[in-house]
Amino acid sequence: MLKSIEEAYDAKRVCFLCDPFKCEICFKVLDPSLIGADDNGNRPFPAGCTTSYFELDSTTVKSPSIESNKRPSFQILSFHAKLSVQSALHRGWITQQQSDKLQSTIKVSSPPKKE
Repeated sequence: MLKSIEEAYDAKRVCFLCDPFKCEICFKVLDPSLIGADDNGNRPFPAGCTTSYFELDSTTVKSPSIESNKRPSFQILSFHAKLSVQSALHRGWITQQQSDKLQSTIKVSSPPKKE
């Protein structure tokens, strides 16, 4: 994981929303200061990276290991997402309505077992 994303994740400025039934993970930016910086509303990652938080917000994480046994724990990511959304509401980054909508999408459960 890119260091700037890891730091934002640790600070609960971003989170990963999991859909255990589709085996998908979506990247969500909660801190608006990560999205807007220049005239286009983009703020590139440090160290010369060309992808911005704006471009990544609400995108599905693409990884060959998402559907395998090597994927991240949906339960841990979902628990972190719940805490991050609560923190974002407390910090004024999102409204109560946005918080309610995000909280309703967070499922703290494992994906179904493949037979």
